[in-house]
Amino acid sequence: MNRNFGDVGLTQIDHVACAHPNDQIIDFYEKTFGLVNFWEADSEQVFSENASLEAKVFTNQNKKVKMTFLNSKEKKDGKISQINEFLH
Repeated sequence: MNRNFGDVGLTQIDHVACAHPNDQIIDFYEKTFGLVNFWEADSEQVFSENASLEAKVFTNQNKKVKMTFLNSKEKKDGKISQINEFLH
């Protein structure tokens, strides 16, 4: 792991997801863990009747760790997104 955290006892991470990120959070993970952009989908690609989703997937240099940042978008009819429904 990153030397800033010391020995935390982790030997392997397969994936991590973060809901409702902002650019500062993404920048933190990019700089702290050396992540690079791997894949993106916008709300025109991932959507349902009630909501849409923006996703950005980052990976480390050897592509063994993936981190997904999800940002759900509610439809204008007032229905809440799946992520917001779960969180509330």
